[in-house]
Amino acid sequence: MKTCYLCDTCPYYDSGDSKPTNHHVRITIPCVKYLDMSCQIDTDVRLFYGETIACDINKMRGLKGE
Repeated sequence: MKTCYLCDTCPYYDSGDSKPTNHHVRITIPCVKYLDMSCQIDTDVRLFYGETIACDINKMRGLKGE
């Protein structure tokens, strides 16, 4: 699974449980804010580096069964 660019150093990292926020946890368990796309820092960094952030509408419709 792709993880956030900042997962190793982000001060707002949250694993979603009581695991310690050490290096191993940060690189193996994605941040819950990254997964639900509520992290503004990740969005800003991705846009700064020129990455486009958009979803494939046809793929999403297929997943929803429409």
